[in-house]
Amino acid sequence: MVSTWPSLSGQGPCCSACGQPLGSWGTDKYTGVLNREGWEVRVASVLDGSLGHAIALLVLDLDHFKAVNDRYGHPAGDAVLRVVAATLTAAVRREDIVGRYGGDEFMALLPGANRACAKGIAERILRRIRDSVVEARSADGRSVFIAGLTASVGGVVLNARGSTGIADLVRRADENLLSAKRFGKDRVLIAADGDLSRNFCRPRLR
Repeated sequence: MVSTWPSLSGQGPCCSACGQPLGSWGTDKYTGVLNREGWEVRVASVLDGSLGHAIALLVLDLDHFKAVNDRYGHPAGDAVLRVVAATLTAAVRREDIVGRYGGDEFMALLPGANRACAKGIAERILRRIRDSVVEARSADGRSVFIAGLTASVGGVVLNARGSTGIADLVRRADENLLSAKRFGKDRVLIAADGDLSRNFCRPRLR
């Protein structure tokens, strides 16, 4: 775990190892959201103060993203990731923490969110991704418009009594993501605090 200290320049936390502002290494250069390292630093500080409060984690993975890269090329795939990152950031609340965990997988930590709140936010994200149209350049230089995107979301909610670390929270949310993929993709699956009765649903359309 990377520890941080306040930035003397007023730019937020700095890395205690290198002294650089978090934003200089903690931001994903392709999408502009936090990368895995930056997201984990931010989330660790939130989890430390979350005891006694509900908290939720959403893990989002694009459906059939490899087909986009195979058909249009990786620059077009990068354009899709940028649009998804912007869509995700716009769909969550101001206090939520969004990051790209790797590949086409994104995370959103939702402080204070119960299951109903997390489910509503996840459905809003998926609805906006379905509605998005990405303008990009294909591998051969053509202008293309990519539509019909979908994603799956797995989530976990801890109630006020819950306590866990980042790795366990991610593991539990990722298990629900894999189940959502197996059940047909383009859907949300959220479990709450060890409760085996999962809130499985196909997101309601607008």
